[in-house]
Amino acid sequence: MSKFKVTFLPDKRTGYAERNYNLLRLADNTGIELEAACGGLGICGKCRIKVLDGKVSPLSEEELKLLTDSEITQNIRLACRTRVLGPLEITLCGDSVRKKSRIVEDGYSVSDIPYNPLIKKKYLELSKLSRSGASFAEEIEKALCVRFCKDFPLHLLSQLALTLKEKNEGVTAVIHHDEVIGIEPGDTGDKSYGIAVDIGTTTVVVSLVNLKDAHEIGVASVLNPQTKYGLDVLSRIVYSNESQESLISLQNLIISAINGMIERLCAQFCIDRESIYEVVVSGNPTMLHLFLGISPYSIGRSPYKVVFRKGLTVKAHELGMSISNFGMVYCLPSVSGYIGADIVAGAIATDFYKERVPSLFIDLGTNGEIVLHHKSKTIACSCAAGPTWEGMNISCGMIASEGAIEMVELTDGSVKFQAMGDKAPAGICGSGIIDTVAELIKSGFVDSSGRLRKVEENSALTKRLLNENEELRFVLVEASLSANGKEISISQRDIRQVQLAKGAISSGIKVLLDEAGIGWKNISRVFVAGAFGKHLRIESLKRIGIIPEEARDKVLFVGNTSKEGAMLCLLSLEKRKEAEEISENIQYIELSTYPEYEKLFIKELAFP
Repeated sequence: MSKFKVTFLPDKRTGYAERNYNLLRLADNTGIELEAACGGLGICGKCRIKVLDGKVSPLSEEELKLLTDSEITQNIRLACRTRVLGPLEITLCGDSVRKKSRIVEDGYSVSDIPYNPLIKKKYLELSKLSRSGASFAEEIEKALCVRFCKDFPLHLLSQLALTLKEKNEGVTAVIHHDEVIGIEPGDTGDKSYGIAVDIGTTTVVVSLVNLKDAHEIGVASVLNPQTKYGLDVLSRIVYSNESQESLISLQNLIISAINGMIERLCAQFCIDRESIYEVVVSGNPTMLHLFLGISPYSIGRSPYKVVFRKGLTVKAHELGMSISNFGMVYCLPSVSGYIGADIVAGAIATDFYKERVPSLFIDLGTNGEIVLHHKSKTIACSCAAGPTWEGMNISCGMIASEGAIEMVELTDGSVKFQAMGDKAPAGICGSGIIDTVAELIKSGFVDSSGRLRKVEENSALTKRLLNENEELRFVLVEASLSANGKEISISQRDIRQVQLAKGAISSGIKVLLDEAGIGWKNISRVFVAGAFGKHLRIESLKRIGIIPEEARDKVLFVGNTSKEGAMLCLLSLEKRKEAEEISENIQYIELSTYPEYEKLFIKELAFP
């Protein structure tokens, strides 16, 4: 079958596609990263392109809903809903190209831990070996009080033989837990490094650690490249189920991203990647399954079970990791299909589960996870709230990147805002969305039911209320002041999306409090984790009803505890054992089957 030439402007990139090929997939194949928060399901409306010349498929039902009459007249289309019917020339809409995001790399961590990494090194002078009939391998085991891997892998014997052939004075045994996993010529005891990884649904953070002195050398981060197939885990589960090739593609994307950061850190700090012997990985269950190339199919369907839950150790070369050829990879344990290793890592980093008083741990990432510890009991639940905070389903929403409005205040009849990077505003990210809704509630423009309404006594701000297609929206930034020449606003539909996300989190917290038989007044500490939570204002959280007034002084924003917990498990065998115990002891509550949950959820939709 012949292929049609498709030219993407303004960069003049060229792709070739068969008839009826999806334009979003073609852009991806051509190296063009379009915003596609919904993973190409036609829900978010972010992947706008303009058809300049050529024939494409007719407008879909999704496009008729998401595009304005003016956009349709201008031949604006959604790439995910458009198929190639002939040679094409298209141009990318300025706000449809993915921007560099801001990523939270650091997090709160307990200071005192038992330093005891699984990776250790022991040096042996070969001249000190006996002249008995025992093999060199047996002599090394006896002299260093270690043992080789049970199956005596060939690479170990080959390394030892090569060392003897080159007549080195001594060898260094690299030991993982209590087994020799590698032999190196000479004394390499001062070169021992590890990697801690947080695979978030939206971002990936890698930390390079010196295992000799427990020092974090450097940190690197990127946007999770899998986001091109959707911002939420369900979109990626759907894509991974399309074929084995789709699953492998998602795995390769995340492995390549991690390898790229490892190589960048090694170059920056002049470290040989062959001196990196272990990688400890944290993330939610879907991310860990995809990282290992294991289908997450079962997580997306009732009863939402994972394929594996306990901590898992595999050889690095099996995954294609850019570290020592005999390095190891350890994935932290999870709790359930939607309470993952990132939450276990958060528990390790904060020690909140050791509190003698009731404490809450809330991860406001792309997915919302909540854990309550009271007395000797730890219970948890998960709620679908995150995509809204990432800009999904928000008309002018975007990820936290340059130009994103991250803070909003309505004062003296005017709108004050702060955009990331001191750039012209291009849209609104999660913290800005919450701020805006909180400020609209404060000013009376949004009532407790979530209805957007006029406030006649505040005429200056009331002028910003516009009615378009029988739906009210509040204009934050005029078209002349925005980066893309379009108004930035919050619509009634956007406010409903915030209500749904807020209701999910609030109802989840209420279920855990009811299960423990306590109320908010009994909570002594509230740990708010995640990149999104790091940039929130407590006043805004209180005003929309996620945190009540009596808890505002108890909140501690702890940042990326997933990466911090992974680093602690890299440095401490005791912490790793603790992680396994935590995963077994957390009781998971499935909200969808919880008695009267639907009524509670509807009740929690209301703003205070």
